[in-house]
Amino acid sequence: MQDEDHDDGLGGRSRDRREFTENNQRWAARLLELSEVDLVHPSVPEVVREELVVARNATSYRARNRSVRRVDMLVSLMADEEIEVLEAFLDAPRASVHPQIAAWLKRLRDDGSAVTELLEQHPDLEVQRLRQLARNLGKPALREKARAGLIEMLAVVVLRSDT
Repeated sequence: MQDEDHDDGLGGRSRDRREFTENNQRWAARLLELSEVDLVHPSVPEVVREELVVARNATSYRARNRSVRRVDMLVSLMADEEIEVLEAFLDAPRASVHPQIAAWLKRLRDDGSAVTELLEQHPDLEVQRLRQLARNLGKPALREKARAGLIEMLAVVVLRSDT
C-alpha cells in the first residue's frame, strides 16, 4: 500500500469506492446511531424511519447496505429546506424534542391534572411510572432522568398518533 505522500494521483478503484461510499452515506450512518425515541422527531420522514427499521433488522451485509443506500437516496430526494432541518437535528438530536412531546412535558411539569388527562387519552400507559416521572420533573436532582423517561414514554404515544 502506498503512502498518501507518494501517491501518483492515479488512485485506485478501492479508494474511489471508499470516497464514494463515505460521501454517499452521509445521512444514513448518523440516522442509524439514533435511538428509536430520537427518530420520532418530525424532521425524520416516515418512509426514512421505516427504511431505518429495515436496515437495523437486516441480517446480511448486502441487505443492510442496500437499506442504508436507500435511506440516503430517500433523504436526498427531500426538499433542500427539509434536509437542512434534518441536518440541524442530526447535529444535536438531544437538544430538540418532538413538538407534541415538548408540549406534554411542559403541561406535566406545570399542571397537576395533565397526568389524568394523558391517562384518559392513552389508558395503556403505565399509570404508576407516569405519575412518578411527572412528580420527579419538579425535583431538580431528578429532573433530567424524569425528562428522559417521559420522552421515551411519550414517544410511543406520538408514534401511534402519527400512523
